[in-house]
Amino acid sequence: LGGLKGGTVEVKFSHLGQDKTHAWIAQELEVSSPGKAVRRFAVTMLAAQGKAGWQVVAWHWAVPVRDDVAEKVAILGTKPGATPIQNKPIADKDLDKAVREAFGSRKGFADARSERDDGFNFGSGPQERIIGGAKVKTIFGKLRAEIKLHDNAAYILGVSGTVGVALVNADFTHKTRAATDMTQTFRVLAVLLKEGSEWKIVLTQWSHGGPIRG
Repeated sequence: LGGLKGGTVEVKFSHLGQDKTHAWIAQELEVSSPGKAVRRFAVTMLAAQGKAGWQVVAWHWAVPVRDDVAEKVAILGTKPGATPIQNKPIADKDLDKAVREAFGSRKGFADARSERDDGFNFGSGPQERIIGGAKVKTIFGKLRAEIKLHDNAAYILGVSGTVGVALVNADFTHKTRAATDMTQTFRVLAVLLKEGSEWKIVLTQWSHGGPIRG
């Protein structure tokens, strides 16, 4: 981004949560460059503080897509599928169990959320932001939808052993405007924090698995 000739990067929204040497960040960036349309990105990341200072250790970039546009291409069968995630076992079995339970059902996802004020959730559409862990828990607890792990999960474990990142493909089944069930597979980045003896989710971003052109 720094190499854009004559271009600009403007932060339109930013959210920050932190626990000691780790921080989870959500931003909306507006990127412009000469001769091209302005682009809007939803970005989440986990940063860690080390000897070299703060560095990003996990990133998720996505272009927000309106729900009606995503539903339309899904019905037409032209929605791209998410690239399968290869099974990569992690030594921390409790973290693996927590992620699989969180993405095993909608209730499991709501139950897995930390109630920290700096918790956050990015949806796949424009302006779909939920700030505060308790609010995320409440909203997902009431959704008329279901969540299921699509395939596997990949992990990064923080050096402190109390922060983890999971990358999953998750099936989200909901009612369309025509009152029919629709299942879409989303790519999800989740940051988890160990609260006592339990792993809890503090940040999630849901995005589509490939470019959608409506």
